[in-house]
Amino acid sequence: MLFQTPQFLAFLLLVLVLFYAVPFRLGRFVLLAASYSFYMFWNAKFVLLLLLLTVVDFCAALWMSRNRRVFLITGASIGVVGTLTGLFVGMLICLNIESIRQFLSWLTSTELFSPELYFLSKLPAEIDFGETSAVVIMALTLSFLATLYPSWRAARLDPVEALRYE
Repeated sequence: MLFQTPQFLAFLLLVLVLFYAVPFRLGRFVLLAASYSFYMFWNAKFVLLLLLLTVVDFCAALWMSRNRRVFLITGASIGVVGTLTGLFVGMLICLNIESIRQFLSWLTSTELFSPELYFLSKLPAEIDFGETSAVVIMALTLSFLATLYPSWRAARLDPVEALRYE
């Protein structure tokens, strides 16, 4: 069913009449059934997928309404994974900086950081564990603090209300 066909116009009018004919609380179910039937006109296989997604979303909303800490844990875990990934990649690059420079020089067929120009026989890379630890602790602290307000707001939000306008 396409939007510019007479069938869609008849379908839309029928849905509007049903939506305003039923009590307000049942109007959501009319719209849900109408959306399922609209997608079934296009391809019936998608209705099963939509039904499954609706059940999963509803169960997730119920679980989140009971377990409010999930927002804080999710935000903090993203910060921890990002910090540890940055630490690992930074250490890997720092320990192999000369090999990376030689590879890029070979790849581009140019001499990067020429010793005659920069007075460097190799790229200097020194890991200071005190500074590295301070940066990691600061990143973890800031990611945790940045998670507090959004998780507090999300925990106050009623999941049913949030999904209603989705």
